[in-house]
Amino acid sequence: MPKKELKFFVLLIVWLLLCYPSQAQEKHKKPPTVGLVLSGGGARGFAHIGVIKVLEEEGIDVDVIGGTSMGSIVGGLYAMGYSIDTIEKIAKTQDWNHVLNDLIDRKDLGFYEKFAQETHIVSLAIKNKKVNIPPGLVYGQNVTNLLTYLTAPAYHAKDFKDLHKPFVCIATDLLSGKAIVMDTGNLAIAIRASMSVPSAFVPVKYGPYYLVDGGLVNNLPAKEVRALGADVLIGVDIQTPIFKQEEIKNLVQVLSQSIFLNAEDNFNASLKELDLLIKPDIDPFTAMDFDKADSLIARGEKKAREMIPLIRAFMDSAGIKPVNARRHINTFPEIDKIYVNKVVFVGNEKISEKYLAKNLDIHEGDQISLTELKTKIDYLYGSKLFQTIHYSLKAQPNGETTIIIELEESSLFDVSVGAHYNDYAGTGLLVNLTGRNIGVPNGRLAVDVALGKVNRFSVEYVMDNGLKPGFGMSAHHFNQFGYSYDDDGKKLISFNMNVTKTLGYALLTVNNILRYRLGYELEVNNISQNISLINFENMNNLGGILFSDILVDTYDRYYLPKEGYRLLAHASYGVGKNTDINLDDNGDVTYPVNKFSYGAISVDADAVVDLYKNFIARPSVFFYSLLGDNVPLIKTPFFGGFSHSYFHSYQPFPGYGFMEITGNQAFQMGLSFRYNFWHDHFLSAKGRILSINFDPDKSYKENQMYSGWQLTYSYYSKIGPISVSMAEAYPKKVLMFDFSLGFWF
Repeated sequence: MPKKELKFFVLLIVWLLLCYPSQAQEKHKKPPTVGLVLSGGGARGFAHIGVIKVLEEEGIDVDVIGGTSMGSIVGGLYAMGYSIDTIEKIAKTQDWNHVLNDLIDRKDLGFYEKFAQETHIVSLAIKNKKVNIPPGLVYGQNVTNLLTYLTAPAYHAKDFKDLHKPFVCIATDLLSGKAIVMDTGNLAIAIRASMSVPSAFVPVKYGPYYLVDGGLVNNLPAKEVRALGADVLIGVDIQTPIFKQEEIKNLVQVLSQSIFLNAEDNFNASLKELDLLIKPDIDPFTAMDFDKADSLIARGEKKAREMIPLIRAFMDSAGIKPVNARRHINTFPEIDKIYVNKVVFVGNEKISEKYLAKNLDIHEGDQISLTELKTKIDYLYGSKLFQTIHYSLKAQPNGETTIIIELEESSLFDVSVGAHYNDYAGTGLLVNLTGRNIGVPNGRLAVDVALGKVNRFSVEYVMDNGLKPGFGMSAHHFNQFGYSYDDDGKKLISFNMNVTKTLGYALLTVNNILRYRLGYELEVNNISQNISLINFENMNNLGGILFSDILVDTYDRYYLPKEGYRLLAHASYGVGKNTDINLDDNGDVTYPVNKFSYGAISVDADAVVDLYKNFIARPSVFFYSLLGDNVPLIKTPFFGGFSHSYFHSYQPFPGYGFMEITGNQAFQMGLSFRYNFWHDHFLSAKGRILSINFDPDKSYKENQMYSGWQLTYSYYSKIGPISVSMAEAYPKKVLMFDFSLGFWF
């Protein structure tokens, strides 16, 4: 071989030897481990979802995840194996007002608790003979149970590295002020601790720690995600920015500033750890805008799409090869049924395990779904015997599961306050003391003191045993003022009625929606004169009554309900003495005392019918029939006015004054339409027709027939409904107006 060709051949071999290793190395080079870091920021964290959607579309399948606060919720679910589509659906479909408060669905409340919830504005526990102010506005019952439900498919994983993608989140120990890395244990509790905004949520007890929101010290856990093995980091910053003095204008901004201010240096240091930062433009949305999930997700997606050129450049520089990262299904196996090994109760002190087991109704060997388990927990929580009830699942070697129920009992007594105003009764204030599990199991004591133009004092003790017989006893004293009118609607007599009565009854309830009572009532009432055109002396009445009633109530809320129906049927027989007022033949006023006996039956029913989206109809019917002579005024049916009354026989009627219409027999039909035009704002139109003492032998015009209409604007506020109404009736034809605020009591 010539020297020239030999030289060329040697050079070719050397070149191939030098190039091949680098090409082989390039071909087999391990792709970088990609970490995703999600900051906290309350509702603004919904923007994380939009960002992840775009990252997946670009072919980035992150390997490890970390988050703080809201970032821990999105990150934890994503690390578990939830598809981003499913997480988006969860964000958009949750009733966040319910989740982030300790609200109890009315269907889950004990029968007697339903009405108390829609009477009181504020309730505080009494502990050690003092009113106790809780360490947070919300104990987190609903949010913890939602997180437990969502994370249940991963309950086998006690180390978060064993999730579909390794995960870590951050909480702050309120006792030491240190950041606590949450990477083992109960995933739901770890996320709940990471999102516990101080003062808003009660801190989480976790071993030796008392945990609150991780954003206080580390709102962007970049180093912690790097420690999971990430080679490159993508960070999403949705934190509320630090405000200048002139920008702080409301409580949300003050709270946000106080949470994130001390962590600002740590946050800036974490930003330097990132290889790619995505910071969505979220203003003017705040950390409290949980009802704006759609818009916030869109903001995150918009920013990420604007950054696609930078994202692709980052992928090239980091050596990230696009993959088919977009998933539309979850990667974990769904839990169909739990095979129950046993149920363990933790934290109960005053309440026996026997009571808990009976009411939870889950037994060894049962098969139960997560939805059924949540329903039973909610039902038990509705007794209001517990501050919180949470559950966790523990896998057993035989494939069965132990359900651990962790309880924090409520105090024996609560003190509550309510307030209202309407044009009839003026301003009223209610102070209530309620004791639960008092005297006997399921014993409930309630003491009310209502002060105002219409005063009331009542004591009620009830033992509600559900379908097993229970009992109740109560004593009431109240004053109710009213009027007597002439044929033209002019007030002739203004009177005040003081009523004292005691009741005792046997009791059955079914599923917290039906109550049946059979009992007695002893009643004394005194009618005295106020300002009046006719002078009269005080009149006293004394009576004893046997009664039976049934109440069925499935409304989702008593005021402005959106679904359900209500039926009250009542029958009674009474005897006693009644002082009446008469004019003798000489025109003198006399006060004969007459014995009376009477029978009465009544039916009051109405329902909500969903017509279209936020538009509902509400038909109603009321029937009252009274048979007897010399019947006391308090037992006579009355109609008129806008307000409620303590009289069982009273019904509002649009366009007439309070108690202006009366008679022994009454039949009323009504139909109202209501439109929920924005949030908790409503417009309604109501029409009613009333027949008094109907005589079939008389013509329609000869009978006492009344009709009326009413238009109302209402706002369902935190302190109760606020309403402005106007009404007119026929044949009276006088336009009337009313304003009311708060729950009636």
